[in-house]
Amino acid sequence: MKNPLRSENYRTYSWLTVCAVFILILLGGIVRSTGSGMGCPDWPKCFGQYIPPTSEDQLPENYQQDFSTKRSQKAVRFATLLSKLGFEKKSNEILNDPTVFEPEEFNARKTWTEYLNRLWGALTGILALLTLISSIFWFKKDKYVTYLSILGVFLIFFNAWLGSVVVSTNLTSWVVTIHYLLAYIAAMVLMISAYKTYVPISLRSNQQFTHWFSIVLGITLIQIISGTALRENSDLLVKTNTLTLNGEINISGLGTSFNWHRILAFLSVVLNIRVFQLLYKNKKNISNSLLYLQGIVLLLIGIQILTGSLNLLYNFPLVAQVQHIFGAGILFGVQAYGFIYFYLKKPLISN
Repeated sequence: MKNPLRSENYRTYSWLTVCAVFILILLGGIVRSTGSGMGCPDWPKCFGQYIPPTSEDQLPENYQQDFSTKRSQKAVRFATLLSKLGFEKKSNEILNDPTVFEPEEFNARKTWTEYLNRLWGALTGILALLTLISSIFWFKKDKYVTYLSILGVFLIFFNAWLGSVVVSTNLTSWVVTIHYLLAYIAAMVLMISAYKTYVPISLRSNQQFTHWFSIVLGITLIQIISGTALRENSDLLVKTNTLTLNGEINISGLGTSFNWHRILAFLSVVLNIRVFQLLYKNKKNISNSLLYLQGIVLLLIGIQILTGSLNLLYNFPLVAQVQHIFGAGILFGVQAYGFIYFYLKKPLISN
């Protein structure tokens, strides 16, 4: 029987892990959009159980206070750690935020939405471990494959721990933002690692396209950051019942992040159209699949603009919210693939 962790299987495990991370981003978007982030007030268990309850009568009478106390203790420990690391302001934000210490009522729908998200997270962790172990067999062929795998898997497990911090701080906005960004970065690191198994280290491709794809990828990443800041502002408006004024979205209440989000969207459209033009101009020297790939990028940007507009017009409907969050992740992944293609010469896809 062949060893399932031999080097030939590394590509399979790494790409499966990347796909699992992007599905996890989708599930995270569903959790976020349905308000299910605190469906389980503890971590890694859910209401102290490996399989959560289906009704409130399965919980003790004082469950709210009990779990709130335990969560508060974790939040204080995290705030203390931040203070020791020099992040005094962030530490005080957590300690002085009354919502961090609020008890959570049981809601079966929210609980099982968050629980399914955690189950998929556990599966992603298993795939990440298989990726890490199988990458060791690549060390003699290309040590950077192993190093990048170690980094990517570390980021995945660090992000899992950060998920517990998200719960203990009752969805503190900036912690949620970092939680999302680390998922994107971990996926890209593993994509680079997997792609390197197809390409000799010494080969490098057209630097012009490498620069262009690094620019559009960077703009997308900044756009994601501004989008999470925008979402933080909209959540605050929802809590204070000021999301709408006179039947319309409170644009001024969304802050400068909204303006930056629109500016970056326009810039992204212009630059990605330019990238498509350059690819078309050089289509004899590159894979036709790259033109299709960039066409998908433009389509995704169009869908993002559409769903973003729907969010503003219809007060952030669930479907538009989920698609907008997931669409950002897919857009990042496709553009990351384009960047990796031109940074590492040999194509994974061909005509």
